[in-house]
Amino acid sequence: MPAERQKVLNVLNSDRFGDKPPAQIYAALLDEKTYLCSISTMYRILRENDLVKERRDILRHPVHIAGHFRANHALTRQNSNY
Repeated sequence: MPAERQKVLNVLNSDRFGDKPPAQIYAALLDEKTYLCSISTMYRILRENDLVKERRDILRHPVHIAGHFRANHALTRQNSNY
């Protein structure tokens, strides 16, 4: 990997920008008068390294068994009529 691409990849994966999308990184760097590359090039470099994914730390909902919920719900509704 050329040195320029490695430099961009290091910036994209830094602690400061590790959870931000390329458009926000691009804007933040431009505010600091720093230009590394275009947004599309940032995405291209991430894609080449299999890093195009959700970059934020997201909590996931627990997996529910659909049949179990419906059975409990149906029983509750039947018992509430009496």
